[in-house]
Amino acid sequence: MKARRNTLLTLLIFIISLLAFPVYVQAQKVKKVHGKASISFSLLDSQMSGPEAKRECIKQAQLNAIKEAFGELITSNTNMIDANVCGQEVSNFYEEVNLSSKAEWIEDTKTPSIKTESNDGIITITAEVWGKAREVPTASIDIDWKIMTGRQGHLFETDRFNHKQPIYIRFKAPVDGYLAIYLLDSTQKEANCLLPYKNNPKGRHEVKGGVEYTLFDKESDPKAFHYNLTTPAPVEVDNVVLIFSPNAFTKCNEITGDRRHPNSLSMDDFNAWLRKLQLRDTEMVVDKSKIVTIINEKSNK
Repeated sequence: MKARRNTLLTLLIFIISLLAFPVYVQAQKVKKVHGKASISFSLLDSQMSGPEAKRECIKQAQLNAIKEAFGELITSNTNMIDANVCGQEVSNFYEEVNLSSKAEWIEDTKTPSIKTESNDGIITITAEVWGKAREVPTASIDIDWKIMTGRQGHLFETDRFNHKQPIYIRFKAPVDGYLAIYLLDSTQKEANCLLPYKNNPKGRHEVKGGVEYTLFDKESDPKAFHYNLTTPAPVEVDNVVLIFSPNAFTKCNEITGDRRHPNSLSMDDFNAWLRKLQLRDTEMVVDKSKIVTIINEKSNK
């Protein structure tokens, strides 16, 4: 009788496990999402370019789509950029969105629709997006990273750079893992691979948990590449993307840059590569929240 009771108890536990498993899988499934957004700005008060405004509107539409499908646990901050270029005040803004806090945009299923209207000097851009998004587990890896500039011994955190000013990144993770960093240019047409360094034959950059790294610094790592941020325009706004996982991954195929420039690839190829990584690795952290502004006071454009 006792053996029978144990058998029934084991069977009951097994059935409960089977019932609970689909709930977990359901929480991780990819959903089709759809969203719209509009932004308006005055031609007199803003120097935002057409491509920049369209990019920010698409981001906001993606944010709205994810909110609709997964809830409100997503951080979003609108930031103003004020700069003085050759004695002229330049104002700009960008939307800083962390889609990975609750869900992440996986791919477009249809080309975003963009409509632009002008009325009495006010430009209104409306974006409509269709895509797939995936809820991210709440127990994500807590990483710490900062964008820095200056000179060795006197580095400071910043998101604004003068033309040809060096960039460094301070990074620390609680566990061993692998790290990649990409710089997306303001046109969103090209992704530049800053890490792994292009002299790394393995295509992987390994880091140790609990160790603080200063990346792009030859003094702390002789194999490091040193980067200066440059732009031919008066003001350029770029996106720094950090990718970290405790699981090994390799960078994607790239076009080899010269000795002064990092390797690069098209945004389409970058997004396709990143999408595959995220679908395979639920522990992967992708942080797209950091924006850098580069100011070139000597630009004639």
